[in-house]
Amino acid sequence: MPAKSEKVRIPLRENAFRQEIKRNIFPTIYNDEDFFLNEKFNPIRVLSIQKKELLTKSKINIPFELMIDKLHADIFLILNGQKTDMYYSVTSGKYSFRNILLRPGKNELEIFYRVQMSKSPSIFITQTVK
Repeated sequence: MPAKSEKVRIPLRENAFRQEIKRNIFPTIYNDEDFFLNEKFNPIRVLSIQKKELLTKSKINIPFELMIDKLHADIFLILNGQKTDMYYSVTSGKYSFRNILLRPGKNELEIFYRVQMSKSPSIFITQTVK
C-alpha cells in the first residue's frame, strides 16, 4: 500500500523566519581588501601565546579579548598571508584560536576584526619554529 501524502501550507511569516535563519548561519563571501581601516576601533588584546612542540611540528594557542560595544564582529586569523581561522558574528568577550599549526621557519600572524565593512587595526605576531 503506497504511503499517504499530504500538502502542508507554511504561513508567510514562518517562511520569512526561515530565510532570516539562513542569512545568519551562513556568512557572506567577501574580499578583505575591501575593508576600510577604522582607527577608532580598539585593537584585539592578545592575552598570551603558548607554544607547544609536537614532534617536528609546532602548534600554538592564541587567547585574546575583543572589546567592542553592542556590535557583532567577525574576527580573522591570517597566517603567512592566508586566512586560517575566524569567528563569525561575535560580541565582546574572551576567545582563543586553538591548535594553530605553524610551519618550520618564520611565521607571521595577523589578527583583526571587522564590523560591516570597517576593519580594526591589526595585531601582528611573529613566531619562529626550528
